[in-house]
Amino acid sequence: MLKFTWSMKKNLQYYLLFAFIFIFYKGQSQTFKAHFYYTVDCKKIKVYDTSKSSVYYRINWDFGDEIQTSDYNPSHIYNTGNDSVTFKVVLTILKYDSTLNMDITDTTSKLVTINCPGCNFKADFNAAEDVSNFKKQYFTNLTSGGSSLSYWWDFGNSSGTSTLKDPDYTYATKGNYDVTLKAMYYDSTYTKYCRDSITKLVVVNSLEASYTYTIDTSDCSVVHFTNTSLGNPAFFSWYFGDGGASNQANPQHEYLANDTFEVVFMVYDSIRNGRVYADTTFGQVVINCNKCYIRANLSLYADSTVPYSATLYNYSTGTINKHYWDFGDGSTSTSRNPVHSYSITGNITLMYIATDTTSGCADTAYLNFTIDSLGYLKRQAFVMTIVDRTSTGIDKGPNNLTWQLKAYPNPFNDQIIIKGDELPESHQLKVYNSLGQIVTYNSSVNGNQLILNFDSGLPSGFYVIRISTEYGYQHLKLIKE
Repeated sequence: MLKFTWSMKKNLQYYLLFAFIFIFYKGQSQTFKAHFYYTVDCKKIKVYDTSKSSVYYRINWDFGDEIQTSDYNPSHIYNTGNDSVTFKVVLTILKYDSTLNMDITDTTSKLVTINCPGCNFKADFNAAEDVSNFKKQYFTNLTSGGSSLSYWWDFGNSSGTSTLKDPDYTYATKGNYDVTLKAMYYDSTYTKYCRDSITKLVVVNSLEASYTYTIDTSDCSVVHFTNTSLGNPAFFSWYFGDGGASNQANPQHEYLANDTFEVVFMVYDSIRNGRVYADTTFGQVVINCNKCYIRANLSLYADSTVPYSATLYNYSTGTINKHYWDFGDGSTSTSRNPVHSYSITGNITLMYIATDTTSGCADTAYLNFTIDSLGYLKRQAFVMTIVDRTSTGIDKGPNNLTWQLKAYPNPFNDQIIIKGDELPESHQLKVYNSLGQIVTYNSSVNGNQLILNFDSGLPSGFYVIRISTEYGYQHLKLIKE
């Protein structure tokens, strides 16, 4: 009679438990097995899940080109321009086992060869701006290979599309747009399909000039300007409305009068595709400061070849409506431009007081010179003529002009023609490049035309012509090709 010991009984229990687990999970594996089949049409694959499972399971497909999906029977189009390419398609199924408290998976894979004659093409394009309208883009289709292709464009602004080969499109606003071109091929029966696509960033004059300003807390005539422009401009041009200018990003400027000043702020980007991206904004700065802006300033000039006379230039600035002259010989005057004759010799101190009667602001200048019996300037009956060069420090701006000028061609090469109904008889003309530097030129007048000729080596870029008279100024903006 066979007698079981305690240890034999224990080992038998282990064997029976192992056999049960093996048989159980063997049966489970037979009812949880990943499997699929597929069909291929040119570059399009359709996969069908035929896995075995007695319970609900999840699924994941990997098409071998970095595209995955959890759909059960999905379709996929391979984005390749080669005629024959092999991909490894992997199916993974997953189910939760409550006994083991974990996911159980099973995986299977198949090699799929994509062979699509006629689909060996590569989508590509470029974009160029309209010369006269920065927001208008011309798109050139550079797709290579293939034939009888169809195209679809997405201009990246949620509304603009086209099916033309080489479209043009005008954007409503500035900005950066991701433009997509899809090139597609269908056979004659529309049963074979393949495609290729490309997306490029198109910048539509993304610069937008803007600024803020603050009045200095310790000096109400000093203004701090802060550039807040969009698009990271590289260069800046400021015109402060009183004749002052700067090419700093965040300049400060001192105004010499209480008034409203027209500020012009221009921003520029680097040259791309032969074009300078630029934008301009206009604004006003109001100065209302309890401060004396008058600066009395005199300069004496004597021509040694002309006896008995000299010229005194008055370069005082500010709003001056009252003048007082003390010529140092006991004579005085309140005229703006007096003429005075000296009949004495010796050391003379001339005093000039410039006054704004409205604000009560005044400033005084002194000028010392000598009259003796030997020098032309210093003889008896010496006559001093005073020439007024006083300035209010205020640039009246374009709104006070009675003339408007136009410049062409734009873009230009080496010559610009400025034309208007009439040319101002007395004017100053300066040409600035995108760095705020003055550009030299030769000019001639032909009737009501002003012709500017530049050196042939003038760099391509953005230029500003400033024409000013005592009544105001005008800016003309041009592109050099």
